[in-house]
Amino acid sequence: MPIAALDDKGQVLVDEQYRALNRSRTEKAEVNTHPIQALEHNRRQNLELLRSKRAAVATERLKPEDAKKRKEERKRTSADPKVLETELFKLFARQPSWPFAQLQAETQQPGPHLKSVLETIAAQHKAGPNRGQWSLKKEYLVGS
Repeated sequence: MPIAALDDKGQVLVDEQYRALNRSRTEKAEVNTHPIQALEHNRRQNLELLRSKRAAVATERLKPEDAKKRKEERKRTSADPKVLETELFKLFARQPSWPFAQLQAETQQPGPHLKSVLETIAAQHKAGPNRGQWSLKKEYLVGS
């Protein structure tokens, strides 16, 4: 027996069994499966205390004064270009090619300043085994 059929006027006739099935599904869907639970006064205070402790720990970790100090410590001051050139020549005497990050760590100079001085005395390798590293230009190499 079909669940739904059309009558003489084209209206849909629905089986009583199908109606009961839909009604039970709807009633089941309307039931709240996650009831709201009211907290007792003590439990609410404990949760607030826990939340405040977490907030205190988080603020201890990220105190603005400490962040400013750390930022100041990480700042690098630009050296005189001639002094920096001398320091770079000493580094290139130790090792023929350097990655930029290592040069910056050795000289403790800001990136843009170091790069501008480097471009005058060194060339960056674009390909090959030393790709991305800097080495002295030919006019600065000893014995050329």
